[in-house]
Amino acid sequence: MFAWTRPLPHSVANLTRIVTIILAVMLASRVLLQAQDTAVTNPLVSAYLIANGNANTMLAGGKLQITAYGTSEDVSVAPLTDSQGSAVTGWNTSNRAVAKISAIGHATAIGTGSANIGAVVGAMIVSPLTVTVEPSSASTAHKIPSNATSSGDLSGSDHWTWSHDSGTPGEAVGSSQYPVASPSLNGESREFYMSYAQKGGERFSLTFGQDPEATHFVYDAYLYLDDPTQLANLEMDINQVTSDGETVIYAVQCSGYSGAWEFSTIENNRPHWHSTSLSCSPRNLAANTWHHIQIASHRSSAGVVTYDWVNLDGTYKDINNATGNGAVALHWATGVLNVNFQLDGASESRGSIRIFADKVTVYYW
Repeated sequence: MFAWTRPLPHSVANLTRIVTIILAVMLASRVLLQAQDTAVTNPLVSAYLIANGNANTMLAGGKLQITAYGTSEDVSVAPLTDSQGSAVTGWNTSNRAVAKISAIGHATAIGTGSANIGAVVGAMIVSPLTVTVEPSSASTAHKIPSNATSSGDLSGSDHWTWSHDSGTPGEAVGSSQYPVASPSLNGESREFYMSYAQKGGERFSLTFGQDPEATHFVYDAYLYLDDPTQLANLEMDINQVTSDGETVIYAVQCSGYSGAWEFSTIENNRPHWHSTSLSCSPRNLAANTWHHIQIASHRSSAGVVTYDWVNLDGTYKDINNATGNGAVALHWATGVLNVNFQLDGASESRGSIRIFADKVTVYYW
């Protein structure tokens, strides 16, 4: 004999289904709110990029892993990782001819120069990382020997001074500040700024050491120009007082007037500029991009200076037939080593120039 259960009225059954749905929605909402509470408890406030080993220089053809790090509201820092190894939702590069970047942060060096690697995490734009690509190898003649003394990065020194160069026309007023977080190669660059009139020039100088005996020098710097059209000449000098009391001047400039690298000699106690066969003009330097410049020179015991080679963004070129007297009596203290960085304005009226410098180093031996 079968037992029958009397069916519920339709109204009661519907009510039961409605209550069940409401309870399910409430439970799902509670779970969602808990997840949201967990997500916003310590939200991300900023993010930046770091390469393996804190590297920012690559050799052509090389690869480098770049990872996004985030700073949360509680100031904790951690890599932003997911199942693919990075929480970055988009990668980009400012110069595909220099470096490309994959969907998981693998940078590949394509050609020499500098590129800004950027990323996006959700709606947040990550602070970019500047990478510089250098040739896979430099010839022995262009290498700095292992026994060379390094000045260290001079851009952070507190002893920079500046003044209008009376050898230029017009007038100029300079200023400088440090540290500047962006643009920079390592978070701390130095800004050199000049406002000028009628092609005036400003010289920025730093005394950084003592060595009356060194005979070989390499001036090494990374420079970032905001408006190269404002710059007529970019001059980079080293001064050394030798043991006989003479000041030897190693001076080179990228000249917008001759369109060439120029070197200086001392004649009748005054500097004179001479053009080389190597082309260079500040106006041809890309704006808002890091440029790597190296200038090598050496002297004889009599103060005769020979200019050896120049490197611009990984392209090394020998300087030929560039020799002359570099010694002059300035009555400075024996052994003084001094570095100059000069900006000459290009406009006949008024203008301003802003350049950022990083890793400013002098090697000598």
